[in-house]
This record gives sequence, C-alpha cells and structure tokens, in this order.
Amino acid sequence: MMAILVQTGITLLNGLKNTKVQIDDEDQAMLLLCSLPFHTSLSGRP
Repeated sequence: MMAILVQTGITLLNGLKNTKVQIDDEDQAMLLLCSLPFHTSLSGRP
C-alpha cells in the first residue's frame, strides 16, 4: 500500500515537471510527504 502511495506521488510530481511549473526539490519532498496518510508521515505507527 505504501509503495502505491509513493509511486502515485512520484507520478504526480513528474507530471508537474513536464509543465512549465518550476518546483524546488525541497517543495517536491514536502508535497510527497503531505500526500501520505497522516499515520505514516511522521511516526510510522497507526
């Protein structure tokens, strides 16, 4: 499940990369983290 979420986030970021929008690496990392379910984003525990 986690791999699917991460892959979806990467796919979305790659889609943005193909547009004229410039997103810094730090912002891409935050977008990916924010797209994860809350219980997995910080503690790794449910």
